[in-house]
Amino acid sequence: MPRLAQFSVGFIRDLLYFAAARGANVDALCAAAGLPAAALQSPESTVDGQQAERCWQAALSATQDTDLGLHLGEAAHPSALGVLGFAMLSSDTLGVAVGRLVRYWRIKGDATRVAIEVGSDTATLTLHVLELPGNFLMHCRHPAESSLAAAISLLQALVGRRIPVLAVSSIYPAPAETREYVRIFGRLPQFSAATNQIVIPAEALQWPVLLANSDVVDGLDAQMERRLSAHADSITDRVREEMAHRLRGEVPTVETVARALHKSERQLQRELQLAGTSFRDLLDDLRHELAVEHMRESRLSIADISFLLGFSEPSAFHRSFRKWTGQTPAAYRNLR
Repeated sequence: MPRLAQFSVGFIRDLLYFAAARGANVDALCAAAGLPAAALQSPESTVDGQQAERCWQAALSATQDTDLGLHLGEAAHPSALGVLGFAMLSSDTLGVAVGRLVRYWRIKGDATRVAIEVGSDTATLTLHVLELPGNFLMHCRHPAESSLAAAISLLQALVGRRIPVLAVSSIYPAPAETREYVRIFGRLPQFSAATNQIVIPAEALQWPVLLANSDVVDGLDAQMERRLSAHADSITDRVREEMAHRLRGEVPTVETVARALHKSERQLQRELQLAGTSFRDLLDDLRHELAVEHMRESRLSIADISFLLGFSEPSAFHRSFRKWTGQTPAAYRNLR
């Protein structure tokens, strides 16, 4: 059974409490999602993607809010991130706070990755949705939209002033109604884009954080470093994550993955051998799992799935899929 993408219980709790503030019942939401209500008392733990998706489905059904993700993100405050949020609130500048967000985001789950790219005039904050088994963000826009809206809310709360949004992009198709996007971001996002991104002026990263506190931030960093170490994955998990990050129309190579993990190709291959596997086997297993996931959950065509998984042509994908499942892709999908 493949390890499914993991999501922070803290984020799920925020979602369910937000829905409750709009008239839903938390216990009823938990029951509908099959989540023990007691689990909400452990916000630093995680649940798998199937459980997280059921929670979102329950909240969406209860609120009938087609922009639930946007509204949840709009209401976000740094304190909702727990220790990470307090460390950001204690940072000297916005840029330092964002650096902490990027470094420690991994403790909130492994379904997404946050990155920051700073140019001469602009800073681009990117939310990468990783193609991992059970990562329902590959076909559900609401959690990612919540993160995009929250990014603006959180950053503005840190500095106590409005931050101009120069551009927004989303990997999801445009919904029928887009007015809330314009209200929250100040502009219409580019939909069906390659990545989820927010672009702000680079100068904003130099703005001071209102509650900066150098006396406590080192202790908060130490706590998060311990949690990061506790979340450290095996070499096979880390390789799979890097593969998933790159498996979008091209095949990741040993060279690119080794570089991302700060290892030589030989060192990486040796560590995988000691773990009882190989780069090729891990890639084949990941493609197998993602192929089945896409065939079950998405409306992508077989040709599109073939392209996303890096196959040179659909016929190569057909051969591999038959090897994995004993069926052709079309026959497998017809049985779903």
